[in-house]
Parts: sequence; structure tokens; C-alpha cells
Amino acid sequence: MTPRPDSDHPADPRADTAANLPVTAGRGDLVVAALLAVVGVVLVVGNLTMDVVGEDGTSVLGPAGFGWLVAALALGTSVAIAARAVRRPAAERAQEAADPTREMNVPAFLGALGGLVGFAVLLQPLGWLLSATGLFFAVSSALGSRPLLRNAAVGFAMACVLQLLFGAALGLALPSGVLGWL
Repeated sequence: MTPRPDSDHPADPRADTAANLPVTAGRGDLVVAALLAVVGVVLVVGNLTMDVVGEDGTSVLGPAGFGWLVAALALGTSVAIAARAVRRPAAERAQEAADPTREMNVPAFLGALGGLVGFAVLLQPLGWLLSATGLFFAVSSALGSRPLLRNAAVGFAMACVLQLLFGAALGLALPSGVLGWL
């Protein structure tokens, strides 16, 4: 790039890069927003077609009310992520797209994904308390938390609190698994 005639300093080299930037470069956030929007729409359809036994569907603290809350959060977050991604300046997107150090943390991703898959597979046989404890433990460990015993204890405490919330507030029984046989 050549210096401007009215200045002794060269123009910002990022400006040229940003001007030639493809529309999709640095816009990975839009993929996340789209996936979250799909989840939100699926939840809305599920809420509209859900048949709750013994309830007229107008309860705020029931399966339908909780479903609407999660759907609204998913759609609202999707819109916020998309708006932020679209409003980001081209120079910032160019810098992000050209930065080779911004790679995905594959071990953390695989650890969290493994915890999620393990949770889904073990939910029925082990029950909520044990499988959710394993999920929280796997995700927190994968994301870098090192005191493993503390990770397990916090995971168990969170699973217990969620079990109580689902049982008391929503009237739903989570799978008891092997603990139900005791």
C-alpha cells in the first residue's frame, strides 16, 4: 500500500485487508446464533404440541411454563449473538480471521462433549444424581478446573439442587437409576 500524498505515514494496512474481507470471514458467531435459533424454534413447536396430563397448560411453574422460558431465552440469546456478530467492525473481523493463535481448544471441547454423551447414555441406568454429577465433573474438568474432588462435590451439590427444583417447582420426577433400588 502506498502512502497518502498528504501524509508521511502509510495508511493502516488493516483497512485494505478489511475492505477485501469475504462476508463470511470472522462470522462464526452467526453459526452459533443459527443453531440456537433452531433449538428455540424446536422448543416453541414442542411447547405448542405438548400435552401435559392434568394441567391446562397455563401454569407458569409447570412443564409448559418452563418450556416457554427456555425457548424465549434461546431465541433471545440467538438474536443478541447475531446482532453483535453483524455489528462487529470489518477491521476487527479481519484481525480475528487472520489470527492463527485463535484455534479451538480441542481437548476441552472433546472432554465436554464426552461428558454430555456420557450423561445421555447413563441417565436411565445410573439416574439423574449420578449422571448429572458426572456431567458437571466432566465439563468443569475439561474447562480447566483442577481440584477433581471439589469438581465432583460441586457437581453433586448442583445435581441435588436441580433434582429438588424439578421435583418441587415443576412436579417432575427425574430418573432415579441405581439409587432408586436402594
